[in-house]
Amino acid sequence: SISMALLMDNERNVARIQTDQFRVALADNLHQLKNPVQALRTFGKLLDRKIAMNYVVNNSTDGGTGGRSGAIGNTPQLLELAENMMVQSERVVDLLQPMDSLVASLEQKEEEQKLQE
Repeated sequence: SISMALLMDNERNVARIQTDQFRVALADNLHQLKNPVQALRTFGKLLDRKIAMNYVVNNSTDGGTGGRSGAIGNTPQLLELAENMMVQSERVVDLLQPMDSLVASLEQKEEEQKLQE
């Protein structure tokens, strides 16, 4: 029976270690995904502001022709691109939220197990 108890204790420790390794790997992978997504979201916001500002400046200085020099002539499309970047990055963040909750749950269980020891 002592051997059975030791075996069960060993299996519990192995399961705890595997769960901790899974939690760390999941948290690291989420971090690796979120950083570029956050960068895209920020870039989209900055691009949106820059395009809108250039559009206003060009319209006020060119007599209202719409600032059709270079890429500024495509302002509606560029604004739509910037908006789509922000919307899609928000979608990815929303899709990652359940995994964040899983990591938090695993961390909470780990803390509870440490307190029980």
